[in-house]
Amino acid sequence: MSTLLRLYIGERWPAQPKLSWALLAPDGSLLQEGTSDPGHWPAADECDAVISGAQVSWLRTRLPEKLPRGEAARLLANALEQKLMDEPDRHHLTVTGRHDGEVSVLVVARERLRLIAAQLAAVGRPLSRAYCELQTAPADAAGWHLALGADCAVLRRDARDGASADIGQDGMPPSLLVALAAAERASGKPSPNLIVHALEAGNPPDLGAWRTALGLEARRGGPYRWYAIQADSANLLHGEFTPSHRRHAWLGRLRPALWLAAAAVTADLLLGAAQVGRGRYRIAATEQRIVQMFQGAFPNVPAVEPAVQTERQLDQLRSPRGLLRSDDALTLLA
Repeated sequence: MSTLLRLYIGERWPAQPKLSWALLAPDGSLLQEGTSDPGHWPAADECDAVISGAQVSWLRTRLPEKLPRGEAARLLANALEQKLMDEPDRHHLTVTGRHDGEVSVLVVARERLRLIAAQLAAVGRPLSRAYCELQTAPADAAGWHLALGADCAVLRRDARDGASADIGQDGMPPSLLVALAAAERASGKPSPNLIVHALEAGNPPDLGAWRTALGLEARRGGPYRWYAIQADSANLLHGEFTPSHRRHAWLGRLRPALWLAAAAVTADLLLGAAQVGRGRYRIAATEQRIVQMFQGAFPNVPAVEPAVQTERQLDQLRSPRGLLRSDDALTLLA
């Protein structure tokens, strides 16, 4: 059975080496979970990661539908430049989709992603994939979903939106949620429902106090299972971050065909070798018969080149009888 180790990468890792992890079966069901340093992670066939929402931004920008070949990455970086905290080439961009002329992009610091991949490879757990918590946290059309994770809170107002926030102090809602709720009330729009997901091992918030602070209807949702990946979650490991052990994964899919081709070539070579061997045997048998016939006709002459010697013996017999030799002019002219 192929198993998967999924890690939750917080902001303070690897300075704080302990990580939350989940061991999953091939069908995605949970086999085991815990929090420990790398030396106590369970063995698994593959390893991937969920990067906490605080380390990634989910931005939107407008781009033409059709872009020049090879220019899409550069034009996307230029379009996002005003929204980025640093130079565009210091960020790794992952397009998550296009809707109503807008392109949604996950943005993570290139050096941070490189550090995560390198550190996990160094402890013998190379990443096959990496996801962002902004996209893997629960979301649907029922309302706003707030996931209270171990590293931060993630607010998702729809399937194409996600933002991280500090977990509220003293049991109060995050300040980002308070500001967004106030803006929603000021706009005169109907107040959305707030669905709160907390970790099973965490302390659930006082939703009564939250309703008062936010002016929103708040209810408790299912437990926040950070290791449950949404089907449309984008893999951050692409381009220069494509895992080396995954770059040639297509060879594995072609292996049966390659084995079949190799078997066909081997069979063809063996058949050719058999035909060559058979031909050589027949030539040797023919030469042996020629030698035997020569020795029967000329018992006192050693067989060196039977065909040439036979021709010579015939020439010696032709001359006394007035017959043309093989080297006479008329024979050669004929």
